[in-house]
Amino acid sequence: MSASEIDGRGFDAVVVGAGPAGSTAAIALLRNGFKVALVDRYSFPRDKACGDVIGPKARILLQRIGVVAESSISIGDMDLELPGRLVVHLPAAPGVDFDGEGMAVPRYVFDNLLFQTALKEGAIYVKGRASFPSPGHGYNPHVVKVKDGESTVSMTCTFLIGADGANSSVAERFSLLDRSSVLFGFAVRRYVRGHVRTPIISILEEGGKLFPGYGWAFPSIDGQLNVGVGVGVLGERSKGSRATKSLDPYIKMLAAREDVEIEDSFEVSEKSQMGGWLKMGLAGTKPGRYRVLLVGDAAGLVNPLQGEGIASAIESGFLAAESIMASPSDPASLYEQRLSDMELSFAKGASLLHRSALRYPGPLLPALKVLGRAAQNKRVASAFGIYLNGLGVSAGSIEGSALARVAQGFLSAMDKTIELKGHFGSL
Repeated sequence: MSASEIDGRGFDAVVVGAGPAGSTAAIALLRNGFKVALVDRYSFPRDKACGDVIGPKARILLQRIGVVAESSISIGDMDLELPGRLVVHLPAAPGVDFDGEGMAVPRYVFDNLLFQTALKEGAIYVKGRASFPSPGHGYNPHVVKVKDGESTVSMTCTFLIGADGANSSVAERFSLLDRSSVLFGFAVRRYVRGHVRTPIISILEEGGKLFPGYGWAFPSIDGQLNVGVGVGVLGERSKGSRATKSLDPYIKMLAAREDVEIEDSFEVSEKSQMGGWLKMGLAGTKPGRYRVLLVGDAAGLVNPLQGEGIASAIESGFLAAESIMASPSDPASLYEQRLSDMELSFAKGASLLHRSALRYPGPLLPALKVLGRAAQNKRVASAFGIYLNGLGVSAGSIEGSALARVAQGFLSAMDKTIELKGHFGSL
């Protein structure tokens, strides 16, 4: 549809950002008769910095949409490497709402599958950067302007969904962001030719302290490895460059392992290098107000412990659409409650651990080593994996799930206690 045909049109909903969260929200609304404009500044397919792992919960959620990623690799067990060369084997197992099997799919493939599904359902794609000339919080129709080069179109909508990532212009413009409390991270990824026996997440040590992040090596399609480093920066975004500086040393460390083969030279593989920001743990972000909702990374729905956000992105897209349909006069209140039920207990405790690890990397290092030795026990290792991936509620009766739920409840209560005492900002 041309710009002249779009200009001045009214839509039931405008979704800003056509990644997994935005496309899912658009698909759910379209299938219930809504007129939806899907705005993104990029043409698809487009790449995105990510580990490319679609976890078991996300894979099951995709079945609700009818999306099948044919170019994928099955992912099951993982190894968590801790300081002191301790390796905790994290077993995959079926839970209440997942079957234990994930997959690796490059984001330029995966995101395009969801985007094309939204178009087939009737979404009107509008390419360009969105702006909001009158960002009111009431119930009047929202005005959205989209600029692409010299062309600008204006649209109105009843519902506005921000799915525009960690640097969300929707969150910023509608005052849904408290930058003093946000947990930001930066991750950089590179594809290299190679093989890994079991997917690896590495918690690193640096100068007798915890490194403020983690590394990963995951299998990808076409005989490649997705290798990356992510760092937590709290609100100090200038520290994000540390991830890029740490990537080559991490690749060299991996190449020295017996269970990893890396074939590419750094010079060749650097062509596939890409970085991106993460916003984690629901910290510092209000997920909506009245008829403006945030989903996925825009809402801070990234796991603060291992950086995964695909499952929460897809689920939040569904929840946003369902909240609009169930409570059209004030969907944000219902959405916030449902999101809280889904995420809050884990997010608060995990955010506490994230902040603590960045503030006190020295004292926490020996504690992590003790935990790593305890996790050589299979039940403890399983609990470790369940908690790390935020699956305590949905793990059902998997071995170690009860222990994971105890840890989740304890850490959430710790966070609440600290917050009530007024010391949260110092952590």
